[in-house]
Amino acid sequence: MNHSSLFSTRSILAATGLGIFSLLSSSAASAAVIHFNSSTDLTNHFVENGTPGSGNAWRYTSSAGPDGGSGSIYGNNAGWLTYQEAFSPTTASLSSGIYFQYRNPDWSSSTLSLVFGVTSQENYAPNVTLSGGAGQTHYAGLLHLVRQTSPVSYRIDLRSQAVNNGTKVTDSVSASGVSLTHQAWYYLGLESTFNSVDQTYSLTVKLYSTNPDASLDSELLTTSIENFSLPGLSDAENSYIFFGVNGGSASGKGVQFLDRFTVIPEPSTTAVLGLGFVVALFYGSKVRSGKLNR
Repeated sequence: MNHSSLFSTRSILAATGLGIFSLLSSSAASAAVIHFNSSTDLTNHFVENGTPGSGNAWRYTSSAGPDGGSGSIYGNNAGWLTYQEAFSPTTASLSSGIYFQYRNPDWSSSTLSLVFGVTSQENYAPNVTLSGGAGQTHYAGLLHLVRQTSPVSYRIDLRSQAVNNGTKVTDSVSASGVSLTHQAWYYLGLESTFNSVDQTYSLTVKLYSTNPDASLDSELLTTSIENFSLPGLSDAENSYIFFGVNGGSASGKGVQFLDRFTVIPEPSTTAVLGLGFVVALFYGSKVRSGKLNR
């Protein structure tokens, strides 16, 4: 037996396996559903307005969620929450979203309501606008509250947006808007993919009505942007999910409560193929050494 060859194979296996394990660990954050059934669901998993544990922007309440659960959160002073579990910016696909209870708005003009997206910053406190925002990098779904007059009423448009270092890369708006029902629960969901070949993202944003058991009912609006480059995100070490309302009163902008934050990431194809390579290399080494059990 060529011991130097065996040593070399084992070294490659160990090094490659460790590398792939690290890649899988960093790129495949755990799937999670956070029900906000206690105040610790908020404080243990999220940073508020860029400050851990500030307790100023969003607060726990025992008011029932979309399925009659034992809690939800409300916007005390609006602002932002960033989920603290990191995942790789090159995760092959990501499904995430949140339930919200709509409240008839009392805002005096058209404005952004709920925003939900992905950023490269661990403690994100952006100033989201339709045109981007200084220093910001994210892709997101935006509920745009459109105020109409004579008589006063509000329409929801659904937007998707990508911003790189403060510059808007691309955006899209749903073909039509909808009027939402006071105190009804809805679901705002994101589905994104990353193309590792050309280093681009694609994003689809959907708005659903929900049933009393919190299952999704009808798809009300959808919008998407495809094949956009976001180097401020794809080149970052980690990515984070954020959501919230951009200043002012959350309830005044149509968001009474939030509940059931959901995230389902899937590892990159590169990581999965790399794991397959390790298995194949291990199999080959066993065959060459004559120690494969048959």
